Amino acid sequence: MDDAQTGRGTVRVSVLADGARKATSPVLAADSPPWALTADTTGARYVDLVVDDGGDGNGNDHADWGAARFRCA
Repeated sequence: MDDAQTGRGTVRVSVLADGARKATSPVLAADSPPWALTADTTGARYVDLVVDDGGDGNGNDHADWGAARFRCA
């Protein structure tokens, strides 16, 4: 969650590779600590970083992909 949200909002983040879900976080709340998410996207042509609401609507849902990076062989 973005630090601007101090008590409201929930999100779930996912990594998709060519449309296939490769990794998903649990539902993260405004007071959740940072969540490390790793996904093997080897051979993918397209990678999507997706933020969904946590199942309670999108009000106050602000998320950051802090320090996101891709490693290539």
